[in-house]
Amino acid sequence: IKLGLAIALILGLGPILLFPLISDFLKTGSLLLFMPLGLTLFIWSLTGVLRGLFASIEEFGILSYAAAVELFVRAVCGIILVLLGLKIFGAIAGSVFGAVSIFILLFKRKEHLVEVYNQRRQQGIFKKSFSGVTAKVFFIALPTGFFLELDVLLAKRFFAPEEAGIYAAAALVGKGLLMFSMIASTVAYPKLIEERLSRKGIIAFLWGIGITLLLFAAGYMLLKVFGKPVIGLLFGDKYRGVIELVPQYVLALIPLAVHLQIANYKGAIGSWVEGVWLWIVLGGYYL
Repeated sequence: IKLGLAIALILGLGPILLFPLISDFLKTGSLLLFMPLGLTLFIWSLTGVLRGLFASIEEFGILSYAAAVELFVRAVCGIILVLLGLKIFGAIAGSVFGAVSIFILLFKRKEHLVEVYNQRRQQGIFKKSFSGVTAKVFFIALPTGFFLELDVLLAKRFFAPEEAGIYAAAALVGKGLLMFSMIASTVAYPKLIEERLSRKGIIAFLWGIGITLLLFAAGYMLLKVFGKPVIGLLFGDKYRGVIELVPQYVLALIPLAVHLQIANYKGAIGSWVEGVWLWIVLGGYYL
């Protein structure tokens, strides 16, 4: 929690302190937009620690319930604030309410978390240094987070406003599919830590890869067949270009989705090498 709090403060204050540089890059001059962004990053970082702890004791029911509540609160609050005339600020502020809701739900269950964790520690299940494992996960997770958002930031920087909007809409659908594929990682992660390089561990890893490929194949086919009515319902006639772009975007995300599964496995069995590799690839992708 202490390590998570320190990193959360850095990530939360980052957009505000670096506002002069980021605002020029993103072509926006409003500090007001960066304040809810910083708050969201701060709360999400703390929540990330709680998510990881609950995943480690295999409380996936709690995580699923909390995630559903977060999405619902974020959507409702975002829509209400936009309708009240707060525009982009309202849409971003909706994420703050969603992040706060999931943090409260998970934090209220902390006593259960501590109880189960202590039981497992007494049984000798947790043999590694907790701080060491947490630091490694953060090292691997940070470039992963940049990968998930960097393309939209670059599109905002280099594309015309209309093209950037079409790209962002396509990314919204494609990355929703990516989030579903990462559920396989969340479920398999405790088994990977337990089994490591054994036959069962490798089977769990291959299961995550297989589920990922199946999800993307199904998503691609559904978008090709039903893409037009779905995209029209989500974005209206304004973003017709999304219909053609989304299936291509889904295909382009497959290497990243598989790479995330590999990074998850390498992180679970104790290697820092995948984290270094992700940072190198991130630098190359940015260039």
